[in-house]
Amino acid sequence: MKNIMIIGAAIGDVLVYPASPEVFASGSHPAGEILLSTGGDGLNEATVLAGLGKDPYLCTLLGRDQMGELVTAHCQTRGIRQDFLRYEEDISTGLNVVLVQENGERSFLTNPSSTLRNLRPCHIPEIFPQDVGILCLASIFVSPWLGSQELAEIFARAKMQGITVCADMTKRKQGETAWDMKEAFSKVDYLFANREEGQLLTGREEPEEIAEVFLECGAGCAVIKNGEKGCYIKNEKEAFAIPGFSVDCVDTTGAGDSFCAGFLYGLSEEKDLYTCGLYGNACGALAPLLIVWLGSNMKTIVLAGISVAVFGAIMNLYTGFCETDPDKLKLIRTFGGAKKDELLKVILPGSVPLILSVMKVNIGLSLIGIVIGEMI
Repeated sequence: MKNIMIIGAAIGDVLVYPASPEVFASGSHPAGEILLSTGGDGLNEATVLAGLGKDPYLCTLLGRDQMGELVTAHCQTRGIRQDFLRYEEDISTGLNVVLVQENGERSFLTNPSSTLRNLRPCHIPEIFPQDVGILCLASIFVSPWLGSQELAEIFARAKMQGITVCADMTKRKQGETAWDMKEAFSKVDYLFANREEGQLLTGREEPEEIAEVFLECGAGCAVIKNGEKGCYIKNEKEAFAIPGFSVDCVDTTGAGDSFCAGFLYGLSEEKDLYTCGLYGNACGALAPLLIVWLGSNMKTIVLAGISVAVFGAIMNLYTGFCETDPDKLKLIRTFGGAKKDELLKVILPGSVPLILSVMKVNIGLSLIGIVIGEMI
C-alpha cells in the first residue's frame, strides 16, 4: 500500500471553550475548558493517519523551543516519521489561541512571525522517499512563501516521481482567485476545499459550481467539504454528493483536517472515490459528540466504531432493498405470500451482493471509528 507524506503546519493550540464575546466588555469571563494541545493542519492529518495504522512522513518547520519539543514528542509518541522535521533557531514554534463558541464556530489568534507562516520551499525535500505514493499539502495559503509558482514546482517534482498529489486549503489571504492559482491547481490530482473557501476563490455559491471551476483550472478531482451536509466529489468521469453523519456540532476544530486524513487513508488503500469520501465524513463528524455524551472511556470507543458503520449501512441497504424488482414482489403477493415471504424469498436473496459490499465497506469504517475514539 502507498505511504503518505504530509507537508504543513505543526504548532501548539490553546483551546478555549466556550469563548464568549463578553470577555472584551467585562475583561474576564469564565470558560468551561482551557487546554494546551498540539495542532496545525499538517500535524492533525499525520496524527489521524498514524492512528489508522499508516506510517506517515511529516514535513514541517519548528523552532528550537518548548513548543517545538512538545510537537517532536507528539510525533515520537504517535508514530509519525520525523525525517523531515525542520528546525530554525531564530523562529518560535507557532502557538494559536482557538476561541470556540458554544455553536462550535471558531476564531483564531495567530502569530504571523512564527513557524506557522514561515514554511518555505527550501524546507521541502527535492527528492521524496521512494515509499511515498501520496503527497498532501495540508493547507494552501497558510505560508506566504508557498505561492502558486512555488507549489507548482513542488507538485511537478512529486508527479515526476509517480506520486499522487493532493492539496487542502484555508481561506485566501490576498484576494486570490482560482484562476490565479491555476499553475498550482493544474498539478493537483485531488484538491480539497470547504464550501466557504471555494466560494471565495471561485465566486460561485454551490459545491457543484465550485468543483467545476476547480476542474477548469486543471485539478484532477475536486472534493468540496460541505459541513453537516457531507461532501461533494467531482472529476471528469463522475460527480456525486455523500451525505454527512447527523451529529450535533460541539467543536469543528480539526474536522476538515480529519476529513482529509480519512480520504487520504482511503486513497492509500486503493478504495474507490465514494468509499474515500465515506472515510472522510466518518473521521470528521462523530467523535466529539460521543465524548460529550459518554466521556472519554471504553464505551465511547465501542460506540464510535458501531455508529460510524451502522448509519451508512442502513442507508445503503434501504436504498438497495427499494430497488428490488417490483414484478417479483407482485408475483409473491399473487400466490398469497406475506411481507415476510417478500423479504426472505426475494429481497434478501436478491441483495446478497449488496450486503457483502456493505459489510466490506463498514468493516473499515468500524476500525476508523474505534481509532478516532481512542485518539480523542
